[in-house]
Amino acid sequence: MIRLLSTSRVLFFGALVGTLSAAACSAGNGEDESGATDSELAASCSLSITENSYDGPNAWGTLQIKNAGPSTASGYVVQFDVPSGAHCTNDTVPSGATLSPLSGSGSSAATKSNHCVFTFTGSLAKNATKTFNYSTDSTSFSKASNAAATSASCGSLSSGGSGGATSAGGASGGGATSKGGAASGGSAGKSGGAGSAGSGTAGSGGNVLSECTLTGGCPLDVNCAYANPADDPLASTNPSKYDMYDACLVGALKLAGFPDPWVGQFLKGQALQEAGSIASSSSNGKSSDQCGGQNCGMWAISAGAISGDTMAGGVCGVTSKDPLTGKQDNSHSYGLFQDTPGCEGTFLIPTLPAGYTCVGTGTADIVPWSTTQKSFYCESETSIGVDDLTGKKVKGVIDAVMDPTDPYYKQSIFNPAYNLFVHMTFTFKQEYEQANASATGCDPYQKVYKVVASWLNGDISNTCNIPTGGGQEGDVAYVKEALAGYKTIYGKTWPYETPQ
Repeated sequence: MIRLLSTSRVLFFGALVGTLSAAACSAGNGEDESGATDSELAASCSLSITENSYDGPNAWGTLQIKNAGPSTASGYVVQFDVPSGAHCTNDTVPSGATLSPLSGSGSSAATKSNHCVFTFTGSLAKNATKTFNYSTDSTSFSKASNAAATSASCGSLSSGGSGGATSAGGASGGGATSKGGAASGGSAGKSGGAGSAGSGTAGSGGNVLSECTLTGGCPLDVNCAYANPADDPLASTNPSKYDMYDACLVGALKLAGFPDPWVGQFLKGQALQEAGSIASSSSNGKSSDQCGGQNCGMWAISAGAISGDTMAGGVCGVTSKDPLTGKQDNSHSYGLFQDTPGCEGTFLIPTLPAGYTCVGTGTADIVPWSTTQKSFYCESETSIGVDDLTGKKVKGVIDAVMDPTDPYYKQSIFNPAYNLFVHMTFTFKQEYEQANASATGCDPYQKVYKVVASWLNGDISNTCNIPTGGGQEGDVAYVKEALAGYKTIYGKTWPYETPQ
């Protein structure tokens, strides 16, 4: 069942204006640009795991991280998983660090699940290493899994594998890859070619979205599926149904600073609820199939009353005539996560390119579309002008090109690479910061739950819990629906703490 942008969420976007950084989602997509450059997004330091061992008989683990520079990492986080059912214990925590998320307090406390997060307040200079020990209540494993070291001061977060040579576009950890392919030797530190296995979610240089930009879009030859399914840290039991965008999702989340696989797995559950499916499907706009508006994966378009949206003017509520068509053109939400250009100012081209048609969305439930279209959409809000998340007025036409050979596909809202690049790298990242700005002491799961809840209604709490109530089905229920989506995709119950 698709979820529509509510009035409260529209107001939420307005509340964000002026409070977010210039790297917000729609800068450069419309008539105005933020001026953010690729160098501003680049990491100024690079952390990696260089030692990972566990002495089972003594329940004593050792991890070492290194900062390859060029700058000092100011404050850093090391997180990893121990075997299912095991926990890190709070009786052995290195000086200057805290362990979370904990159940209990004091030296007898232990992590709530098998996921352990050590947060260090100190700094790590270029080429310096930090070795620390940890303890668990298990004696039956030899090293931690999914180990990653990150620092907000590094810009983008890295946890790439060690060993082997890296070719252009390839992953540290060995193995070459094409620009569109997934990095062999990248995800989960798997080895590739002659390189030895490393740690982390993706080796540096192995990000399939590394050449994407806000103003230029993504190269047409990006392949969002992992070339080798064994490298996919988000792999499900049904790859053809759920995994075709995993390389782009992992790449976008890494650029946004979320390298842990559980984040991507959880967000796949959210996408399943939002778009009705992960794999794209088509009924060529037949409302009887609730497609062309619902349950179409990356091609999903909100469909007015069919989707439960009865607001005059569509999702964003503007009923003015569209100056480009002379008619009222309602706003809609698009794609896996139902991004809304009319409220957010994303996916806009300032002027209609010569030789292309702008299709007015009109007031009917179903927006005209086809899987081979080379067209743009006109909506009243985007034609008149909308404040983006940086507070700048942008306007233009929505790039809705579906033909992957067309040059304007690179910035299309239906291009999986660019869609996920914009949504995760900018929209999700900025909303994460906003949703968690007023609460302290929250663990990583609580923080992600809060931002997903805010995506529904724009509600933000001052605690680590999800806001109570909320429009539509409610904030807590919405997050639990995403967890139900996870169970559908992975065939098992969410293994981490549940939202409160």
